[in-house]
Amino acid sequence: MNIDANEMFRLIEVAISALDQEWLSKEVKRINSLQPKPSPNFKILKIIDYERQFHPLAYMVYKFRKTCEYSLQNNQPLKVTEEMHRLCFLGYWIEILKEKKVKGMEEKIRALASNNHKAYEKTLFEIQVAAAYTRNGHLVEFVDTQEGRIGKTPDLLVDNSVEIECKKKDTKSPRDAKNRELWKRINEQADRSMDKHGYNYAVLIKTQEDLTQQDIEFVNGELETIIGNKSQGDFGYENHGICITATFLSRKDEEIITDRIERAINEEFDYLMPTGNMMKRADGKHVIKNHREFAYRCANPPDRVKSVIGSVNDAIKQFSGGKPALAYVNMNTIQNTLSEGDFKRLESMITEVLINNSKLNAVVLTAEVFPTQKENSYEHRSRVIRNTTPKNSLSQDFLIIGETK
Repeated sequence: MNIDANEMFRLIEVAISALDQEWLSKEVKRINSLQPKPSPNFKILKIIDYERQFHPLAYMVYKFRKTCEYSLQNNQPLKVTEEMHRLCFLGYWIEILKEKKVKGMEEKIRALASNNHKAYEKTLFEIQVAAAYTRNGHLVEFVDTQEGRIGKTPDLLVDNSVEIECKKKDTKSPRDAKNRELWKRINEQADRSMDKHGYNYAVLIKTQEDLTQQDIEFVNGELETIIGNKSQGDFGYENHGICITATFLSRKDEEIITDRIERAINEEFDYLMPTGNMMKRADGKHVIKNHREFAYRCANPPDRVKSVIGSVNDAIKQFSGGKPALAYVNMNTIQNTLSEGDFKRLESMITEVLINNSKLNAVVLTAEVFPTQKENSYEHRSRVIRNTTPKNSLSQDFLIIGETK
């Protein structure tokens, strides 16, 4: 969506004016009450503290207003921020829904003020998906769940014939963070071994369970031996549930003539750390030096992958089974930690879920991206995984939002 500054401000005003003004005023006052004061005992909250303590939508409005105030007071051009983009798109979605008088819209807008921040994020996603289908000419309604008192129901009904459930991934996994830290420590030790012996390797480590401190010491010792002997191949350690695949790539500081860096590890992985120096020589040729790769995969998938599968399974429970059904999963808070390998693994696991659940026609994975290097830049990314044998077929002219043809 390409809009100018005037249109952006108009849509932001649409979003803000749609909210309960008494609620918004109260929330903004709470935020202002914790601004830094001239007292040595006053604790200055960090940005993350504000986001946890206050309602996310009210905090966005507060930051937008502060940005405008700063620009006016300092006579500086207004910088377009992520908050402005988000409020602008919210206004855009609300305007679409109001224009078409989508059933249940007013209740959903009021639900944005929920004190449950997770419920707010999910409601926001439901509004986004509903607006997308409405914009494409479909008749959309928000299904009245009555907080579960009428049993399991989907979030949206499209053309009175397609059920849609929206899921929002909003948690980060301590387990994934811990594993990445442990894998990073193996990377660093293997790097030192390669520097010591003068060799560059691609190393893939596959495990049955998450690594322990004892496992790390064992793996580091084995890698030192493998690299020191310039060995390569598969090394299995059944007692530890570990397999190391080592591939010799080059000698340290050896220049390899190439016009691109080709990945040496082509298997699925949970974590990949490639390194190398690409440069152009005086003779015009491109060379790479010290190309190394470290990759890891655990038979127990990362939580960032399993959580998406859990959301899909939860979504399936909401459908009636009598209509075509779509599950939308928003992965905003985890998409930056998902590698291409994660997505391949996800597709494989979701496909398996679909094989065993015929009432679900497709799963749509979505994320929003706000690149920091360019202003006025905002994009949606999506990936659609279809069920090849659904119980109820979609009409041939029904386009799944998020799917490109």
